[in-house]
Amino acid sequence: MRQTPMPTERETLQRIEELKDTVNKCHLEFLNEREFDPELTGMIEAANMIFMSEKAKRIRAIIPMLIAEEGFCEIESVKRYAVLIEMLHFTSLVHDDVIDIAAERRGEPCLNTLYTNADAVLIGDHFICESIQYALKARNNTAVIAVSLDAVKKLITGVMMEQRLAVGEFDFETYRKMAELKTGCLFGLSFCLPFVGTPLSEFGLQTGTKFGLLFQIYDDYLDRSEDHAEYNIFRAMDPEAISEKCQAIFKELVEDCRKLGVEKTLWQVLIYLKTHGYFFDIDLP
Repeated sequence: MRQTPMPTERETLQRIEELKDTVNKCHLEFLNEREFDPELTGMIEAANMIFMSEKAKRIRAIIPMLIAEEGFCEIESVKRYAVLIEMLHFTSLVHDDVIDIAAERRGEPCLNTLYTNADAVLIGDHFICESIQYALKARNNTAVIAVSLDAVKKLITGVMMEQRLAVGEFDFETYRKMAELKTGCLFGLSFCLPFVGTPLSEFGLQTGTKFGLLFQIYDDYLDRSEDHAEYNIFRAMDPEAISEKCQAIFKELVEDCRKLGVEKTLWQVLIYLKTHGYFFDIDLP
């Protein structure tokens, strides 16, 4: 495939903002095409306020769209994949807020503060169903739904592991398994779905899972002083040891992206994330 020049930082950030707007537009189209039961109207509107917040990074949705722009897949299908991934991510946040007894998400009241914990859990479950139904209209829908359901099961398992890590000691490999399940699963979809139906699908899943592991470690770094973060890796290991692990995993990630043909996407995403305080100690080309 012909290599295109790497865009500048300004061009990258501008393009990603445009892609975020596209994802938001597609999400609103999804809401308009669905017929929700009137009993859910209030909760759907409250959920949408959180979903549409300007504070949402949309990174899981942006990755497949950037991959599509490199010519690996058809952009209209990837728009649907992007919204699917973002809705599954949002559902996980709704459930996280219940578990953490959170009051606010992205500057908006959490559903569990506006309603009951039970209501929040159930509306989260409802959105999982809506997400899968939405995927029925995607190309390769059987494969898309299969890999998405597997990601949801991994996410649930990872969250359960996280709860156990909060009450006991753990090592890096245990943490790595938890993070790859909890966070890596949806990033796995981000790198996998543009290649769904091809031999590269599984390798994309593995690559995205590795990206998600690093994302979780940096997320833990930003949250390392929070009182509720007993399962934070920075409570279990020395920062220098964690940095060594990160550098080794990052080198593997770069090589995997090179083999997958999406190294340009990786650098664009990292440029964007560095503006949000992630991947701060990685030199970009």
